Amino acid sequence: MSVVPGQTDLLFKKFLGTPDTVGTTSYAAEAAGNARPYIPSTQLMNQPIPATAPSDLITATIPANYLKGTASKQVSQSYPYIAKYTLQLTDVQQTNISFRYNSPASNGLNLNLLSQAIPFNYDAIGGSYKYSMTCDSSNNLAASYNKVIPASDATLGWVFDPDAGYVYFMNNGTTGLSQSTYGYPVITFWRYEGTFGVANTIAQQFMN
Repeated sequence: MSVVPGQTDLLFKKFLGTPDTVGTTSYAAEAAGNARPYIPSTQLMNQPIPATAPSDLITATIPANYLKGTASKQVSQSYPYIAKYTLQLTDVQQTNISFRYNSPASNGLNLNLLSQAIPFNYDAIGGSYKYSMTCDSSNNLAASYNKVIPASDATLGWVFDPDAGYVYFMNNGTTGLSQSTYGYPVITFWRYEGTFGVANTIAQQFMN
């Protein structure tokens, strides 16, 4: 397997728990965010996520404190804590390479709306939770986003790290996703917005 420039830095910094927004920057000086996939009780999703992404979607409002750019949200009527988002991302530190939506919170929780994403392969067979990426090839951000960018694209391939809440375009070296050519990237994904922690019924079982 060939190694794309930047992958080693990404893995090293993720191991230490930081995002990888500038490959030449020390992990200790990186942008805010916690990329380590540790699982305290505050990260345990304790409401069911259906095996297939729900289709009974209705338009929902994004709270003002989270809305920091172009975005849309839909929620399931059967699972109102499961949302489908489409977000226009902005670059961070290393232009064209690393992107996020909004700035991370100072307490390290709820980094931005890219956090708490349901894994793209949660529905391994049907792929109904698959992430998708587009951008506006006319560079008119008010227009429809009509250039589809597969994650496996040889030039513009990307990686979405839901732990940190960042998207990385590393396949094209330091060029990344040129906004002067394509505009800003737009990602669509599913997000869990239910409760967290160990359910009382589970804790009770261990006590008995």
